Amino acid sequence: MLLILNTPPVQVSNAREATPLTILNPGEGSEVTSPIHLSAEIQSNPGGLIRIALVNREGQEISRKLLRMDTEKSISGAAFSTDLPFEIPTDQARALLTLSTLDSVYQTTALRSVEVLLNSEGGIAILNQTNPEPWLKIDNPQPSEFASGGVLILEGSVTPKGESPVIFELITAEKRVVGSAQLAVTNPNLPMPFEINLKYKFKSPSKEVRLVVRQTLYPYNTTAMLDSLLISSFP
Repeated sequence: MLLILNTPPVQVSNAREATPLTILNPGEGSEVTSPIHLSAEIQSNPGGLIRIALVNREGQEISRKLLRMDTEKSISGAAFSTDLPFEIPTDQARALLTLSTLDSVYQTTALRSVEVLLNSEGGIAILNQTNPEPWLKIDNPQPSEFASGGVLILEGSVTPKGESPVIFELITAEKRVVGSAQLAVTNPNLPMPFEINLKYKFKSPSKEVRLVVRQTLYPYNTTAMLDSLLISSFP
């Protein structure tokens, strides 16, 4: 009981605003050669970073690129584009192309991905990516709502990319996980409503905590989708 009484309440500073991040092309199932030309829409994140990575089906990064957001010339407002070169030992290989934003302490704030077919040479078939609906919708908590007693109630819906469970985490600025829960996936690519009691415990009061919702994709064994929200905590 003492642990519950000493657990600081949580105030959600902006519950509905997940970081906008959309890959425009290449879209899911595109065939590409090196270098991959990536275009996206991305929210301004002063002082933050953009990370592009290409992961093979063994879970290994075969190419990556890290850019500082406020100095990269290819960013203009919400538009972003860059080229990512790669090499493969075979004529063709499937890979997961990921685009993520990081804050000033290198914590991932949002991530999107598309599966592409890599060609060492030959033709290109670029498909535009369509994102009619956000993959994550959070209805509760509401902005400025308090949660106390060591439990944060989460309500909303999520559209899983694969069969792996959806992970909900509360992570401090020091990258310490202070609360975690999982949502089992029954129907990938279809909206799933959820209501989760996320238990949390701080060893000491933190000024800021990030609610992270993410999912990995088999067989890449890497995060394929991620959104996050900043939460302010008080002693």
